[in-house]
Amino acid sequence: MQPMLYSSAVGVVLLLSACATSHTAVLGVWLESGRASSVRTIEFFEGGALRMVDEHLTEEAFGEVSQETGTYEWVDEARMTVDLDGLASVAGATLMTVSIVADDLTLTQPDGTALSFQRAHGETSPLAARRAPGGIEARIVRALTAINSGQGVFAAACSSGFYAPSLAVLERPPRSGGPGFIPSNLIRDSDVEQRYRFVLTAGSPVRSPMSCNMAAAGTGVEMYFVAAFPRAGQPGHYFGTNHHAGPIYWSDVEIPVTLEGAPPDANPILR
Repeated sequence: MQPMLYSSAVGVVLLLSACATSHTAVLGVWLESGRASSVRTIEFFEGGALRMVDEHLTEEAFGEVSQETGTYEWVDEARMTVDLDGLASVAGATLMTVSIVADDLTLTQPDGTALSFQRAHGETSPLAARRAPGGIEARIVRALTAINSGQGVFAAACSSGFYAPSLAVLERPPRSGGPGFIPSNLIRDSDVEQRYRFVLTAGSPVRSPMSCNMAAAGTGVEMYFVAAFPRAGQPGHYFGTNHHAGPIYWSDVEIPVTLEGAPPDANPILR
């Protein structure tokens, strides 16, 4: 479980080390290092206000933002209390030792666990510059996950172990009846279609049999890459995936077609 900096209805006591020469040293935005599930910032304002923001990096909530606000109050030259609102916690007060050295902030818990932060300069989040509005990116990631799942079922149940060479083939229902392997409206939702484009790039065709949904013999493939990228003029990150059981990747720039392995300079999204 990720260590927490706070508890509900009680104060978190922070001890400021001698490395910080004044109370103003803690003011500003700090970006936590080493978090995999979200980009977390903590911001101390003049006057005693505090805000903690998480931008999530998981498949279910990629790009979505949650935050907690609260207050802090200096007890003396070396200590402060912090109260965050709306948190359901019964852990009680947590005593944190704080070290500020130049642009590095370290919060050490009583058990010795240290949380590291760096002072944010300019843009506070690597997601913010390109983030699409309205939670659309979480829907893009879920759509890519559904495509991967559909490819896995198609290969196992419909095409003798081979993947579909196009999204259209995945949408097509089996000849015996039932739904297709991905919903026909998966990427045609009005918000999704207006902002993002999906492209499946198939590997070289192999000697595959006709599939159960009438894809021609010899059109099945052993590898594929699906990209989702913002349409011209639309904000948003770039996404890609290439295996039915593999991760979804994201990047600030277009991800090159990568039929096998991790795409270069792209970040895997946690499940």
